[in-house]
Amino acid sequence: MKMTTTPPASWTGNLFRRPPLGVYTVTGSPEDALRRCLDLWVTIGVREQTHGMPQQFARRGWVGTEITVDALSRATEKPFLGLPDLMGAVSDVVSDTGTILHMAYEETVPEGLRAVTDTVGEVVSFVGNVAYSGATSVANTVGGLVSGFAAKAWRKERLPKPGKCRIVVAARTLPDQEKEAAQLWCFLTDEVTKRAFRSDDQIDEAFQWLERKLAEQNILLDVPHYVNQNDLPNDSILRADSLAKMRRSANTEIHP
Repeated sequence: MKMTTTPPASWTGNLFRRPPLGVYTVTGSPEDALRRCLDLWVTIGVREQTHGMPQQFARRGWVGTEITVDALSRATEKPFLGLPDLMGAVSDVVSDTGTILHMAYEETVPEGLRAVTDTVGEVVSFVGNVAYSGATSVANTVGGLVSGFAAKAWRKERLPKPGKCRIVVAARTLPDQEKEAAQLWCFLTDEVTKRAFRSDDQIDEAFQWLERKLAEQNILLDVPHYVNQNDLPNDSILRADSLAKMRRSANTEIHP
């Protein structure tokens, strides 16, 4: 599968393009990675969590969910969700499945996608303890190249205001590492016709802000990678058609 560390080209205002999937190699467990990422989206404003998606991801060896972010709608229309609301469903799934998640990863991840994990894993192994325990110095060394998003200049801290859009946040374990590490994926799932009108610029800014915050937390073990939807393997669960099937399956099931 084709991956790149080149910052994504502009996609806003183009009906025929969607932003690439962001892939981050981070310290800690998949649950930790998911919690950190969701916490950042909660800061911007999460309206809902797609019914049953944590269970769907767990069955495929991932810890993940799909959320609807909307910083523009009035709170009276639909209240914001907090991190406990989002992680509650995920934690229940994780506690129920336990080590099955790792086994499911080994059994269900397609070879093409697993090769990406192995490639990133080699980088993590090369960085080793120095990168894990000294993530701050690594981030400083990488500097402006730590990511295409984080390298952009920010005059002052302010929160982006994206309109309504759906985002997938999913993580899985990087096996055979000296220290616990996870591969975190975060990306926009909506087609342009389903996103809030003229919201692309703010959505793009939200992803820039998210990536900068991940870098500031000193948890990145490698520079972010990017994957286009069309470059995902046909049997990847992160493809748009696979996610649509997962939503349909979730809608037919009853979850507590």
